[in-house]
Amino acid sequence: MAECAVVVSIGSGGMSFDDRTVEIEAGQTVCWIWDNETMAHNVAQTASTSDTTRMEGGVYSGAPNTTVDFRHTFTENQTFTYICEPHASVMKGAVIVGGSEEAPRRSSSTPGFSSLSLIMCVVAAAFVLRPGDAVNTQAVGDGSTLDRSACPSECT
Repeated sequence: MAECAVVVSIGSGGMSFDDRTVEIEAGQTVCWIWDNETMAHNVAQTASTSDTTRMEGGVYSGAPNTTVDFRHTFTENQTFTYICEPHASVMKGAVIVGGSEEAPRRSSSTPGFSSLSLIMCVVAAAFVLRPGDAVNTQAVGDGSTLDRSACPSECT
């Protein structure tokens, strides 16, 4: 049998997986293992985290049972979502493989510079540069500008 990179079992209350989200690399195996549970459980792949029905043709451990040793090796980056069919409304899980291409994408904007920050900068600039304030600048040979208002008359 394949070596388990991660083992997922049933949580202490019997109505959840003990580790709802696990992260592995492509080529690793997740093992869903439980023994003599009071209720029968299984693993059934879903199309998304909000689904409560098994995806046709998806990964499936079989009929719910009180003792299960189901192993699946993930060969490519993905976010694999699954349920326990008898308890689909509360027993859900996810396996994130290799930082999955399907995982939520991060913004490509400049870190720490959100839309709110931009709005705050514009408002602050409006208070600093009041209408009628002139900006007295002069182009310099290197492409930069010189603030002439801060210079004595010999700057010009």
